[in-house]
This record gives sequence, C-alpha cells and structure tokens, in this order.
Amino acid sequence: MIRYDGRGPSTLLTELVLARRGVSSPPELLRSIYGAESPRLEVASLADLVEQSAGQRDKVAIAILNEAARELARTVAVIYPQLGTSAPQLILTGGTILHRTYLKGHFIVLVSLRG
Repeated sequence: MIRYDGRGPSTLLTELVLARRGVSSPPELLRSIYGAESPRLEVASLADLVEQSAGQRDKVAIAILNEAARELARTVAVIYPQLGTSAPQLILTGGTILHRTYLKGHFIVLVSLRG
C-alpha cells in the first residue's frame, strides 16, 4: 500500500496480500478488508505473509517484524518490574509468535538483551 500511494518502497507483501485476498489493486484490498464482518481478523489472517516476505529478505516485512518484536519486548520490560520478582518466567503463547520464526527469534534476542 505504501508504495502504491507513493510513501514508501515496493514490497513483496503487496503482491502476496493481493493474491491471498483475491483482488488486483490496493483500493480493492481496502474494500475487501474493511467491508468484512471483522476487519481486525482479516488483517490478522495475513500475518504469515509478513513472515514469508521477511524470509525472502523483504525490507518492509523485516521492518514490520522488528517493530513488533520491539513493542513486545518493551511491554515485557514495563510489566516485569511490577511483578515484584527478580526473574519471572516468560511463557510464549499464541500462533503469531509461536509459529513465526523471525518475530519469535528477534523478540527473544531483545528480551535477553534487557535481562
């Protein structure tokens, strides 16, 4: 989308998302997602494509996953001190992080660096 409107670089994500949604242009994509019963679920269902694109060295996808990992690590850094223990255990759950190699790996590195 960002490339389509001139605000950013091209990305493999555009092609993959359009194909997954069965549309041929970003405006059609927006209509298909925001016209759905649950737009958030529609967007979430595309998460695997970000990981796939990152695996093919797509810079936009890598930036998205890096930012997601940083935000998760910041959340841990804020919450852990409030728990009142010196070394609480972190348990990862949820398909988005458990089944996404790049996101999970980068998150673990960031949390380890803060530890």
